[in-house]
Amino acid sequence: MAPTIQSSDSLVPKIVLQTISPCPPKHRGPLAKTLTTLEKKLFPSSEAFDYVLELKKPNIGVILAYASPSPPSPNPKSNPSDQNPKPPSTPIPTPPAENLIGYLIFQRLKGVTWIHKLGVVERERRKGIGRRLVEALMWEVKRGGGRKVVLWVDEGREGARALYRGVGFEEGGVVEGYYGVGRGAVKMEVEVEAE
Repeated sequence: MAPTIQSSDSLVPKIVLQTISPCPPKHRGPLAKTLTTLEKKLFPSSEAFDYVLELKKPNIGVILAYASPSPPSPNPKSNPSDQNPKPPSTPIPTPPAENLIGYLIFQRLKGVTWIHKLGVVERERRKGIGRRLVEALMWEVKRGGGRKVVLWVDEGREGARALYRGVGFEEGGVVEGYYGVGRGAVKMEVEVEAE
């Protein structure tokens, strides 16, 4: 598993972010079960993923956000005011699944990274957790030499669209009926500068 990072932004609840890419075989079953359970609470059944199948793909990654039960210890190599999430020097043990408060599913394809799903539990929304997940992905993309992050978002989900615009995404075309009758999708993308 990839290293994890801790939130140091005082405006964001204390969270632990963990990136898993690709997902090791021994973790696929439990992770698929956890994500499926959470997804049922966040999205319509028509938007459900088959996580057992998705997590087998070598270019699929997951960033998990866990509630931190106690304030995380500071990373002496990072600046607390730094807005770019950076992994600490040693990995943090995986927190319990019941502390999972959000996740981001992504796929890398030839220099372009697609966000397939971003979810945050309802009680934790509008606290900056979705933003931290997206920022962590953008850091991963920069670190890996990627050049662009792209996604489709329901045109009716203005909160999600505002989140993406807030981290630099620009809106492109709309595909009518992408999510079903009367539910179009807006394509959004952002160029990522290499480090």
